[in-house]
Amino acid sequence: MFLMYKLLIGPIEYLLRVLFFAFYHVTLNTHISLLALSLAVGFLTMPFYRQAEAMQEEERRKRDSMKEWEGKIRKVFRGEERSYMLQHYYRICGYKPAFALRTLFPLLLQIPFFLAAYNMLGAVEGIPGKLFTESDGLIRLGELRINCLPILMTVINLLSAFIYVKGKGLGLKEKLQMALLPLLFLVVLYPCPQAMVLYWTFNNAFSLVRNIVTRLGWQRIVKKICIGGGFLAGMYMYSVTTFAGCYVPEMDRDDTLASFVSVCIVMSYMIPALVVLFLKDKKIRLWRREAEDPGWGTMLIKEAVLFLLSAVFIITGIVEDSPTEFPIRHVGDLLPLMRIPLLSAAGTWFVWGNLIYILLDKKGRGIFGRLLGIGTILALADHFFWSNDHGILMANSRYEQTPLYGYQIVLPGIAIFLAAVILLLVLSDRLAKIDRAVTVLLLLSLVLVSGYRFVKIGDALASEARINEEAKSSTPFFTLSRSGQNVVLIMLDRAVGTFVPFIMQECPELKASFDGFTWYSDALSFAGHTNMGAPALFGGYEYSPYALEERSSESMESKHLEALQVLPTIFGEAGWQVSLADLPYADYTWGGDMSGFKKMKNTTAANLERRYSGGFFVADSDPDSYGRGFAEYSVFKLAPVFMQRFLYTDCGWDDVAMGGYLAFYKAYKVMSELPALTEIEDGDTNHYIEWDSNLTHESRQIQLPDYSFSLSMPVDNSTVDVPARLEAEGREMKYDSGGSRALFHVNVLSYKLLAEWLDLLKREGVYDNTRIIIVSDHGSEAGMFEDLILSEDVDVQRFNCLLMMKDFNAHGFTENKDFMTNADAPALLLDGVIENAKNPFSGADIRIKDPSEKEAIVTTSHGFHLSDTNSYDEPADSWYRVRGNIFDPENWSRIDR
Repeated sequence: MFLMYKLLIGPIEYLLRVLFFAFYHVTLNTHISLLALSLAVGFLTMPFYRQAEAMQEEERRKRDSMKEWEGKIRKVFRGEERSYMLQHYYRICGYKPAFALRTLFPLLLQIPFFLAAYNMLGAVEGIPGKLFTESDGLIRLGELRINCLPILMTVINLLSAFIYVKGKGLGLKEKLQMALLPLLFLVVLYPCPQAMVLYWTFNNAFSLVRNIVTRLGWQRIVKKICIGGGFLAGMYMYSVTTFAGCYVPEMDRDDTLASFVSVCIVMSYMIPALVVLFLKDKKIRLWRREAEDPGWGTMLIKEAVLFLLSAVFIITGIVEDSPTEFPIRHVGDLLPLMRIPLLSAAGTWFVWGNLIYILLDKKGRGIFGRLLGIGTILALADHFFWSNDHGILMANSRYEQTPLYGYQIVLPGIAIFLAAVILLLVLSDRLAKIDRAVTVLLLLSLVLVSGYRFVKIGDALASEARINEEAKSSTPFFTLSRSGQNVVLIMLDRAVGTFVPFIMQECPELKASFDGFTWYSDALSFAGHTNMGAPALFGGYEYSPYALEERSSESMESKHLEALQVLPTIFGEAGWQVSLADLPYADYTWGGDMSGFKKMKNTTAANLERRYSGGFFVADSDPDSYGRGFAEYSVFKLAPVFMQRFLYTDCGWDDVAMGGYLAFYKAYKVMSELPALTEIEDGDTNHYIEWDSNLTHESRQIQLPDYSFSLSMPVDNSTVDVPARLEAEGREMKYDSGGSRALFHVNVLSYKLLAEWLDLLKREGVYDNTRIIIVSDHGSEAGMFEDLILSEDVDVQRFNCLLMMKDFNAHGFTENKDFMTNADAPALLLDGVIENAKNPFSGADIRIKDPSEKEAIVTTSHGFHLSDTNSYDEPADSWYRVRGNIFDPENWSRIDR
């Protein structure tokens, strides 16, 4: 059943969802959106119904032509003899009894659209602000409640059927079928949600109007009016959706300027088209010679190209970037994750594509074949050339930050798209000659590249399995000494500094656990992504992005790895025992193999997260949650640039794709197992620990109100009264979206788990002789503090990193407002522990800088990929110099390289 639904109904349901959200985005009214959806579906399916009616009419004429002799045979012959005579007569006439099923084709065509609308509208009714009230369409007669909408729908349907059958000379059987069908829908739809009933009522009203127009012979003029009006309305809706509310954050949909721009764009598109449309006796050809039927073989090859592109090629590209983020141990585990996109693509191209091909006449098949070829070329261009880099794509196929589009992206995208369409139409005659060869070449290319990606994924997973086995061999891993000195550096990826007072207010007991810590509230990171923000955290100011750009003769890989080795080398050479775990991009790859650090003096290294990756795989996850994300992402990547933001947010993709649990699972397991991973020894050996946790990076809502979490219990905050804002120390933080709450929740959870480890150190008597720094590589651009959004590209929350330090024998929880950066962490760690500490690679002193002499050069770039060159290659205008209080806009000044 699932298989059939995804093949037959799934593609239609997705189309209806896109259309509904497009209409709702413009109208902000559910009733009008349903009316528009019904009209759109009616016009889109009209060619199919015409063909179905033509098939019915052909069947009717054939039966009428055979009626006389068929009656004579039935009158004269009996039993098997009658059957043999009828079969022989049918063969003479070229008729088969199975052809009678053609009369049922219009009904069969309604079923998939009915089921798709039922499921789609059932989901829509759960969206706040788009509900029908319980009383809509109801009247009361005493205790009796009557739903009027299904009755109205049935009346309209019966009237439409009466007009349709009048004058057609239908038999009793056909008339009964036309009369009983509305009554059947009345029974089926009476208890259904009001949205579904209203949608189907609009459908019947559309059929009624169509039958009236046909009966009166007004098809030609109504066709022109519908084409012109529909084109105008569609372009207006498109323009409003694109320019006035979806792609330009600084322009509200209701602004006068937005409306003016929308109307101008609509008219620029519409006026020439409408003038040409209504010119008398003028015909427009998209190509010079008649489009020929490409044949079923060529159509299947084209459909195979689109199938592989949308269901295999794009998805293997996602997984290939970082196979360890997905719940797979070998390539075979990837297939359950791809089930939904494979079925959806097969249903779209092989089922519905071939059904359309069958229903069209020879001319229509030629046009359909050419349009399919043009669509394939445009889809490939969208994927490879016109899609923008939108930041980090997480394992659930959602971006870390919602993609933003401005006029500088949308307008060129539209211009290029239209130019490409026109060019392909002009060249379509010439391209038709090489159509099959080019299509076969594309198919082979997609097969080879996808196969190569499967091989690479398999190799990466095999390497991962080997590292997992090595990681399991050492438990516990961290060692602390009761008599010696212990220094600990913990990096929390994407932990937000501004959250600290709010976390302490939400969980007051944490202040006791974090006794002795100083929170540096005015702390700055040099970038908004790990690849540029982490090196300075581990190596100091010499490894800030701007400083690394100056070392243009060295590769980014060597500079990054050097930064990670600074502190382990200093402590190891000084005779300390060094333990390193899960450092970011440890071998300058996304997975980060730690084995290379084992060669350093007095050093042990491990990938702790990989100890637990084997405990959560496809069998323990919901593979279809990944599949939904894959399917939505494929459509997003193949769509024109000016449609992508609408498909991402307004169509509900960011709410549908809910996979990506593995990264959170591994990070949570390591942090929750910290007490078990820690060993306390009685000797006087000095120990240095360096560890990076991704738990704060993997946003996920936690159980309220106590911020508890259990892997065996699902989170359900539906009954919790969650405020829209939180307040702490006179500041207010927006807390009104699922994304902001999920980000805050994982930060709270991380503090609570760290508190359990800190309490263990106190119980074991190693707290006072341990210096601990907890620091992040960057914050998060969540827009939760309106006063921290200094400009279009600077949200201070993104750069306000976490920086907390507990010194030896320190007590109390305090705040320090000195200007700091995460590059101060190495000097704070070494101060008073390693005398005259120097960078082992450059020889420069590592010392604590006075706040007055500090400055930081920050990059606002959203480039997150690891660079394979000697430079991050960031835009010249993405650099800011920051001095002093980072929350003061006056202290941020743009500089050019």
